[in-house]
Amino acid sequence: MAEYKIALIGDVGVGKSSIFSRLIKGIYEENQATIGFFQDNFQIHENSEVYTITVFDTSGNPNTREFITSFIRNCHAILYVYDCMSYKSFKEIDIWHNQVAEKILFDIPLKFLIQAKSDLIPEAKNLSNYDEFMSEVNDFCTMKGLIKCDLSSKTGNGFTELKTLLIQQLVKINKVRELIPIPKPDDPNKKKSNCC
Repeated sequence: MAEYKIALIGDVGVGKSSIFSRLIKGIYEENQATIGFFQDNFQIHENSEVYTITVFDTSGNPNTREFITSFIRNCHAILYVYDCMSYKSFKEIDIWHNQVAEKILFDIPLKFLIQAKSDLIPEAKNLSNYDEFMSEVNDFCTMKGLIKCDLSSKTGNGFTELKTLLIQQLVKINKVRELIPIPKPDDPNKKKSNCC
């Protein structure tokens, strides 16, 4: 049975904990802000195989960014989450993304951009800058290599598709990693050679 780890990353109030509840329990829960992180797992049955996915629900507090980005180095995928009604929460994703890149010496190849609360998209379309907002989101995904998904924790829309896509991509990437090992970071205590 294969096991994978994924992390939910994003600002406070964007809906990470509700996504966590929907993934783990299959239900909608309105949750208070996460302090530190929670973890739990769920299973996916795909092509006669059973996969265990451990999910880390992280705090969106800026003061915890250093801590959060340090422990996700063992994750196989990151789900960056923003609120479809909040342009600010989307702009913060770039900060989270850059901080993760600084902490991890190799690129986590599977990254999603989750547009949370997608049941509110009809309302979001009334925002004066909605078209520019979505254009910027699409450009960001292309530039950073993120897979965009719309999720509604309230209705459950998008979760079946996300789970299927997650497994397909994780299995594919894992096969590549078995052929091409991830380079280990240099030992800082190792003496450097004087040779040119």
